[in-house]
Amino acid sequence: MALVLRALAKPAGGGPLVKSVVYDGFDYAIQFAHHETNPGILKSDVYKARYIGENQKPAALRRYWRIPRHVIDNAGEDLIRALCNASKRDLGSELPRFQTEVKAAAEAVQPSAFTAGLKYSIYELHGAASALVGTYHPATVAMAKAMRAVYLAPMRAWKFMSTAPQMLRENLLRELMLAEDQVTLVAGVYSMVDDAFSLTGGNDGASIQTFNNAVPEFSAGSEDSANELYLAQTTAHAADEITEAEIGHWIGKFPDLFDFQRDGVRHLLIQNSALLADDMGLGKSRQAIVAMVIRLQRMVQQGLVGRVLIVCPTSLIYNWEREIRMVAPEATIATERYNASSQWVVVSYGLLGEIVPHADQFQILAIDEAHNLKNPSAIRTRQAFDIAVHVETRMLLTATPILNRETELHTLLRLSGHPLGNLPLKQFSQQFTGDATFRAQLRQATSKWMLRRKKNLVLKTLKGKQVQPVYLRLPPDLRERYDAVANDGGLLALPKISRLRMLIEALKVDSIVQMVSELGPDDSFLIFCEFKETVQLYRDRLTGIGHKVVTMVGTDSPTKRQRAKEQFQNDEETTGFIGTTAAAGVGHTLTKANHVFFGGLPWTWAIKEQAEDRAYRIGQQRMVLVKLPLVEHSIDLDVMQLLLTKDTIAYESLEDPDEAERQARERFAAQFARKAA
Repeated sequence: MALVLRALAKPAGGGPLVKSVVYDGFDYAIQFAHHETNPGILKSDVYKARYIGENQKPAALRRYWRIPRHVIDNAGEDLIRALCNASKRDLGSELPRFQTEVKAAAEAVQPSAFTAGLKYSIYELHGAASALVGTYHPATVAMAKAMRAVYLAPMRAWKFMSTAPQMLRENLLRELMLAEDQVTLVAGVYSMVDDAFSLTGGNDGASIQTFNNAVPEFSAGSEDSANELYLAQTTAHAADEITEAEIGHWIGKFPDLFDFQRDGVRHLLIQNSALLADDMGLGKSRQAIVAMVIRLQRMVQQGLVGRVLIVCPTSLIYNWEREIRMVAPEATIATERYNASSQWVVVSYGLLGEIVPHADQFQILAIDEAHNLKNPSAIRTRQAFDIAVHVETRMLLTATPILNRETELHTLLRLSGHPLGNLPLKQFSQQFTGDATFRAQLRQATSKWMLRRKKNLVLKTLKGKQVQPVYLRLPPDLRERYDAVANDGGLLALPKISRLRMLIEALKVDSIVQMVSELGPDDSFLIFCEFKETVQLYRDRLTGIGHKVVTMVGTDSPTKRQRAKEQFQNDEETTGFIGTTAAAGVGHTLTKANHVFFGGLPWTWAIKEQAEDRAYRIGQQRMVLVKLPLVEHSIDLDVMQLLLTKDTIAYESLEDPDEAERQARERFAAQFARKAA
C-alpha cells in the first residue's frame, strides 16, 4: 500500500497536461494527460465537462473532454491550476502551453467537430410551422435563436413559425454541415394539445426525440419559451363499409361467442376506430381478436395482406398470444419485438418507440388497457399517436376509460379521431365535466364510439358480488406507531403519505390473516396489496398456519407469473393468491377464488374493481365476497373518500342509469360517511 501511495504522489508522466485542443466555434474538445483525479474535477458543476467515451461519437475525439467555450474563457486558468495541483504538475509550464493550444484551436475552427453523432427530426405543425427536435448542439440553438424560433419547454423542442419542414431541413444541413441521413422529415401533421393540460412534470421524454439540453440559459424558464405540446393528427372517426349481412356471415364462423360478445365484435367492425369498455371479465380481448381476424380475412378476399399490432402491459403479452392462437391457430406471432415476417406483433408499452419506424406496415392497431394513454405528455402516449397516424383501424380496450376525471377520455377520443377529441380541452371541460348532467351528455355524445356492458346484466350465470367494508380499530401499541409517523413534522407531505399507507397495510396483516383462517375448506382467496413487502409478510404468515399460496409482484418474470396463475387455478391444495394490485390486478383470470381481501387501497375505485374482478368474471360459479378492511381514524378513510369521489365521476360519465346500482352505491357511500364522521 505504501508503494501505491508513493506512486500516486509522483508527478504524472506521459508528456504535457494538455495534449490536443479542437474548437468548433461553441465548445472545446481537450485531451488531457491521464490522472485519476481528472474526472472529479472536470465533471464538477464549475467546469461542466463531458467525456467522449470509447463508444461515443465523434470517433476522432474519443478520450477528449468537451467543455463549453464560456468555461474556458472565464475559468480556463482555474481549471489548469486545479488539474496541476492534483497531479503535482508545474503550473508555470503547463498554463502557457494550454493558452497556446486554445488560441491555435480558436484560429482553426472546425465547425463539424461534434456533428457526426447528431440526429434530428422535423415535424410539420398545424398552422404553417415546424418543430425541430433531436440531439443537443449549441449551433442548433444558435440557428433557432437567429430564426426567432420559440423553445417548447414540455417537448424540449424548437418551434419555427412560417417555416416549411423542407426549408428547415435545408438550413440545418447547411449550417451544421450534416449528412442527409442525419435529418429526417416525419410524415403527418401534428396539432397542439390545449394548454389547459397540467404539464408541471414535463413529459419525461417523448417519441419525438428530445434535446438533451444541459445549457441553463435555454431551460424551460427562457423568455422565448412556450408551454405547448403537440400530438400527431390521426384520421377521422368514420363508419366502415360493411353490411349487416356481411357481419352476420363472418360472426357466424365463431359459434362459441356469447350474444353480447357478438355485439362487441360488430361494434369493432362497423367503424374505423372504437372503444370497447366492457366490464372486467367479459372477454374484451377475445372480441377484439375475432374482429381483427374478420378484418384480415376480408382483406385477403380483396387481394390485400393485413398486419396487426397489439399494445398491452408486459404482464398480458402471454395472455394475448394464447388468445390469438385459440382463435387463429395458424397465426404467425412476434412478441416484444418487431418482426417483418409475422402477421401479428404484440408489444408492451415500453417498446412502442421501437415500433414507430415500422408503423406504416400495420393496418390494424389494438391498444389494451388504453387508459394508460390518458396523459398526453407521457412518452407512451406520444408514441401511440405516432403509430396511430399511420393505421386506419384503431381498437381501444379498457374497462376503466376514466380513472380520476372526465378529461382523461379526451386523449382517447383524440387518438380515435373522434370530433370530441378535436375540441380544445377547455371547451371539452366546459361542456362535459363537473356536473352529473354534463357527464350524462358526454355519455350520450360518445355512445356510438364507446360500447360498455356490465357483468350483472349480460352474464346471468354469475351469482353476484358483495363488497363489505370492515372497520378496524388499532390496539394502543399499533396506534402509537401510526401516530408517531402521522405527527412527524420532519416528513414532507408525499413521503409521509407513502409511509403511512405502507404502515397501515402492514398493520392489517393480523386482521386479514384471521379472516382467512375463518374461511371454509372449499374457499379460496385473493389478497391484494400496494407494496410488495406486504406480499412477503402474508406469504410467511399464511404458509406458517398451513395455507399453500402463490404470489405475484412487479419484479416477477412473465414465466413466473404464468406459473403462479396456473398453480392457483389448477392445484387443489393451493388456496391463496397474494399479489400487488399493479402486477396481479389486471388481465388475469383467477376464478377459483370466491373471497377477495384488500390489504391496501389503490388510488382509484376503478383499479380496485379491476383487481377484485379477477375472481368475478366468466367462469366464476360462486358468489364473490370482497372485504375492504379500513382502519378508523387513519389515512385509510381519506383514501376511501377519494375513491368514492372518483367512482362517482366515472359512473356518471360512462354508465347508463341503473336505479338498483345507483341505490347500492349511495348506501355504501352513506355507510362509509357515517363511519368516517
